[in-house]
Amino acid sequence: MKAFLKSTLLFMLISIGLGLLFVLTLHYTIRHGDYLKIDSSIKHLIAGHSIPACSLSDEYIPGFLNISQDSEGYSFTFFKIKAAIEANPQIESVFVEYETSQIDEFAKHRIYGNYLRQNVPRHFGIMDLGPLVDYFIKNGELTEFVFVIRKTIEDNLAFIWKKDRNIPADIWDTHITPNVAFTGEVPTKDEEMVDSNSYIVFEENLTYLDSIVAFCQASNVKVYLFRSPTMEKKFKNELIFLDIAKTRYKNIPFLDFDQILLPVPAYCDIVHINVDGQRFFSKFFNSLAVDGVFDDPNYQAIIEERGKKLSEMDVSKDYILF
Repeated sequence: MKAFLKSTLLFMLISIGLGLLFVLTLHYTIRHGDYLKIDSSIKHLIAGHSIPACSLSDEYIPGFLNISQDSEGYSFTFFKIKAAIEANPQIESVFVEYETSQIDEFAKHRIYGNYLRQNVPRHFGIMDLGPLVDYFIKNGELTEFVFVIRKTIEDNLAFIWKKDRNIPADIWDTHITPNVAFTGEVPTKDEEMVDSNSYIVFEENLTYLDSIVAFCQASNVKVYLFRSPTMEKKFKNELIFLDIAKTRYKNIPFLDFDQILLPVPAYCDIVHINVDGQRFFSKFFNSLAVDGVFDDPNYQAIIEERGKKLSEMDVSKDYILF
């Protein structure tokens, strides 16, 4: 009996060891491969979670690449931006979505909570393993750990087996967002805003935003914070959110597009823009970029002044200029 138990234990230890070795080898292969090249014409990155993924399409903003993905916390955004800048010295600036749901307690799910299964497979090859271990420990769910590891191995093996491998094109270019965001469907005006733990500030996520800012500055890459337009109702943590922008990030330009109103048909829900609104807002964003508004000392006043007419425009029309 003892011999059987020893053999079983030895088999388990060897299996775990081989599995760990395989995961480490896979991580090393991707981490040290040349898979992060972005076209040399791309000088600016847009990063964040599902809100900027829906609000801005780089199809209409020459020189920009939107690498935003749903459910992404600043921890994963940090490693993504760091990897992209290190591999692409032509990058001049990064636009990071700063939005109310990124500062409240729910933001923990974008680091180690409900969205591990989305975030870990996407970022496995570019992240340090230490933080990943920490996230799994904080998550504390064995079944989630097993699921995430299996999916991570499957997804990243599939990536390695591809003929032409490119992380920005193959992995960062996808995001899971409700289909209504891409159909031009419109929310009802009386849709209720869901409170987001209102007054609790989740410091851990902001610490990673601090790291994004510090890394960009150390790399001579200009960083902007921005907020996409949402419908008229606001979350209850709005004042705290704005205070953090004015104090903690007082030296970082904050482009607050939520101070302008898009027509209701631009949205698929309270906070996400639909496909028609995406084209509409992206062209407006591009017009500001082309005119150098983001580097003007009065950028916010100009954004709001030029945005006044947007609420009366037809988002289904393909405007060439604003």
